[in-house]
Amino acid sequence: MSLLVLSRDRDIAVDATINWLHFYYHLPVFRVTENCDLDFESFDLEKTGEITLFNKYDKKVQLRTIKKIWIQGFGSVIKDVACSDKALGMELSKNISGDYNSVLFPLVEYLKSSKRIRFTGALEIHCSQKISQLIIAKSVGLNIPETHFVTDKQYFKKLKPVSQFITKSFDSSVFIDTPKIHISWQRTELIKKESIDLLGNNFYASFIQKRIDKKYELRIFFFNGNYYPMAIFSQNDDKTRVDFRNYNNEKPNRYVPYLLPDEIKKSLIKLSRKLKINSGSYDMIVDQGNRYVFLEVNVCGQFSFVSTNCNYHIEKDLAKYFYDQKT
Repeated sequence: MSLLVLSRDRDIAVDATINWLHFYYHLPVFRVTENCDLDFESFDLEKTGEITLFNKYDKKVQLRTIKKIWIQGFGSVIKDVACSDKALGMELSKNISGDYNSVLFPLVEYLKSSKRIRFTGALEIHCSQKISQLIIAKSVGLNIPETHFVTDKQYFKKLKPVSQFITKSFDSSVFIDTPKIHISWQRTELIKKESIDLLGNNFYASFIQKRIDKKYELRIFFFNGNYYPMAIFSQNDDKTRVDFRNYNNEKPNRYVPYLLPDEIKKSLIKLSRKLKINSGSYDMIVDQGNRYVFLEVNVCGQFSFVSTNCNYHIEKDLAKYFYDQKT
């Protein structure tokens, strides 16, 4: 029996979990990362179970031996192409990567549909859609922020006071890479009046939410019914008040374990079922009135800093779960 792991290249939490699986439980693991040089042996689609994957570490696995799949932060396979013409190399890489993903993703979906496979996590292409998440969260009884989809200045001006609104990306982070421009960003930002003044009457759609006067933030990692909540006291620092990811390394925020109220946990369980996910990370805020407000769920959410700061040992628990479910 093998465990198939699809993850980012550099993920210390996944590394630690695999160490537990390999050295403590002696469980065979085949890992696929974005740049692992994944490849396939020639195969007959009529003999799906015999399809063999292999990677740059000369490890091989046949689909029929895979009994469990864990996806943690995996986006897609990236095939770099060496080419003297950089622009051509990038285009070749994009197209070849697309071909490999068009083989890998259907095989993963095929395994997922099998009754013999236990599946944890989800592919990154299914992990965003904030608007859908908010609608479903509201339907299961969770509070959500006042949210607007804005495309014109006149609508914007009706949102008063403007200083009490924030903007963030619709789904995944912004990533633009050209010979002249490189932008990689995913942050929550306060809207400034001077920024609105620079806008034309109509503009590209923006995701706007009413800023919540928070008491503290919650990051809640979960997998298969296990919940690991952490409170983040970011509200008293000007640098982290809007987004704790604007880290203050000189005076870090305080992170502590947290006990979720039963009714909130039940609502999150309902939300997980409606979204058809069994692993990820919930972002919530507790406001000054002690209301729990749902922000979003990221099925690719990192859990290392939750595990470390709260002494949860999530990596060990994950390894034990995969080992216990080996049959």
